Amino acid sequence: MSPKIKHFLFLFIFTAVILVIIKIEFKSFNDNSERPDKVPKTAVWSGGVDGGYWFDFVNYNKKNKVYSIIIFEEINGEVVLNGKFIQKGSCDKLPLDKKILKMINYFANNEIVLSNCILIKAE
Repeated sequence: MSPKIKHFLFLFIFTAVILVIIKIEFKSFNDNSERPDKVPKTAVWSGGVDGGYWFDFVNYNKKNKVYSIIIFEEINGEVVLNGKFIQKGSCDKLPLDKKILKMINYFANNEIVLSNCILIKAE
């Protein structure tokens, strides 16, 4: 086998291994498949490197413009907050159904931060 072919094969295998490692790490970061038993199948995980929460959409009250969302602890599935949330300021058109879950970035300080808006806990 010529040195060029050996070099090419080495680079190909090395690149393939690196891509597999990156894919595994990316999947484990973005697809938290360790759903606790207490968390419903309809809930969606969202968070970051330091952790996150499970979010489950209950309903949207059109009259009051309030989202009902249950937030579960990431590891044990305990309910952190079963609350009602309203838009903070004006937001682009938000889904009025469970599609809102796909827009969630994280939860902190009684606020659900979306990709283009913030929902705050209603009093």
